[in-house]
Amino acid sequence: MRISFARKALGCGHSPRARSVSLMGHAYAKTCSGLFALLVGLGVPLMTAHGQIPGSLSFVEVHKDGAGAADGLDGARSVTVSPDGAQVYAAGTNDDAVAVFARDAATGKLTFVEVQKDGVGGVDGLAGAVSVTVSPDGAQVYAAGSGDDAIAVFGIVP
Repeated sequence: MRISFARKALGCGHSPRARSVSLMGHAYAKTCSGLFALLVGLGVPLMTAHGQIPGSLSFVEVHKDGAGAADGLDGARSVTVSPDGAQVYAAGTNDDAVAVFARDAATGKLTFVEVQKDGVGGVDGLAGAVSVTVSPDGAQVYAAGSGDDAIAVFGIVP
């Protein structure tokens, strides 16, 4: 599944249904099933997926900016999971980008799909991307760009 840029909205907003929070300088998101957690190190260009065993975490994999196909993770600040658990989105501050991953529900493993970057292909509002979330119905992705003082809105392409 890919996302397409819909529009840039000025201002700031927060969804009470957001599935991501900040913990001691790190972004954290959990899948709806609660079986997997995703962590992003503040200012560190990586995204780590963990499989959850009751009461503990077991390492599954890591995706680093520029390693393999992954792009858009430099300065990763925020990560969120789509309501159906099939996609993962990460905001990369230094890349002015949102990275999109497909997620295997059984293993929690991620596959890089695409990156949406500020100033590329008509995308605007992602300069200094610091946060990303998905609408409750899974139809849109919203990313806050601190450098643009904006919210970029993307429609999800089936």
